[in-house]
Parts: sequence; C-alpha cells; structure tokens
Amino acid sequence: MNRETTTAQVEATENTARRGRGRPRGSNVDGVILKGAATAFATHGYDACRVEDILRACGVSRTHFYRHFSNKEHVYRQLVIRQLDYAERKLGEVHAEFTPDEPLDSRLRKLIRRKVEIALESGPFLAVMIRDLSRNDKHQDLWEAKHRFFCDLLSGLLIEAGCVRPDPLLVAGVICGAEHILVGLSQCGEGQEAIIDRGIALIAPLVSATVVMPAAG
Repeated sequence: MNRETTTAQVEATENTARRGRGRPRGSNVDGVILKGAATAFATHGYDACRVEDILRACGVSRTHFYRHFSNKEHVYRQLVIRQLDYAERKLGEVHAEFTPDEPLDSRLRKLIRRKVEIALESGPFLAVMIRDLSRNDKHQDLWEAKHRFFCDLLSGLLIEAGCVRPDPLLVAGVICGAEHILVGLSQCGEGQEAIIDRGIALIAPLVSATVVMPAAG
C-alpha cells in the first residue's frame, strides 16, 4: 500500500461538502467523497449503507460520485486503503526514530501511543472497518494485509530487541485484542490525553504477553 492521501488530508476537505450537490469548488472531490463516505459507513454500517447515504453525507452529485467511484464497495475499499496507508506510514515514522539503545518498553509505549492517536483520528469509522473487514469475504484481502502488517511490526520489534521469536498465534491474538480496545477508546467521551493514557495502560500489558527473553546460558 503506498497511496499518500492521509486521514488528515481527507478531513481537510470536509468544509466544502456542505455547498450542496455538485462539484465542490476549490477542493479535491475524492477527499470530499471519502470524508462523507466515512461518516455514512459509520452511521449505517457497510451492508446497510447506500450510495444515496454517501451522497447525502458529502453533498456531491451522483454524477460526480460515479466519475470517481464505480459503487459503494469501490469507495469503501479506497477509504480503507488510505486509512491503512496512513497508519503504516505514521507507525513507520515512529519506528525509524528509535535509537539503537532505546529500551523495548519505551519503543512499545511509543508505538502504542501513536496507534491510539491514529484510532482517535479515524473516529467512528474505525469500528466499521474492524468489524466489517473481518467478516466480509469481499474485503478479505484488505483484512489479511492489515493483520499481517501489525503482526509483522510487533514480531519484528521484539526480535530486534533480542526477544525470542513470538508465537504467531499469540501475536495475532494480541493484535485482535488491541484492536477491540482501540474501537472502545475511539468511542469514549474523555479528553484525548486521558484516552491515550488509558490506551497505553490497557494495551501495554496485553503486548507484554508476547515478550519472552532467551534463556540464560
């Protein structure tokens, strides 16, 4: 995945979506549609959401919608891909800033903090994405790619720190558990810093279950 449009860039176009049906002047139409689609999918869920719901949420005409997307599945997949690209890039930036002597605990906390921040940026759409990707055969490839990335990221980090290679099933279970916590956190009404602190406190012990140091001698 290498698309460069981020969640923040999509959000930057939202002010143009209230001008009524038609081409939003001075804006990126893709971004306006994706922003509206995120709201529509979060409101109705993937299965119940209709193109009309997306049009109503983004204020773009049906003509302009179909110039950019073939159907609701197309816009959903593009939205998910851009969300995942954004998460991969931001977590990759955190990983690149680690110093060689930085303790594992510090590295894990930094990654968890950034993941919670990304979850909060995703908002209500996160719950739809986690739930629908895992159960919809049409999007199985996206689910597998997402899961593989996060499993590889955690496993690679542990191996870099000199830990025993973690059991893949355990890592997968930890990632799934962390995702459910993130969904809950994204729906909390607390302040952002309080949610981030709570996320770290909940997810860090979960991740610690994968940390096994090699036997001495």
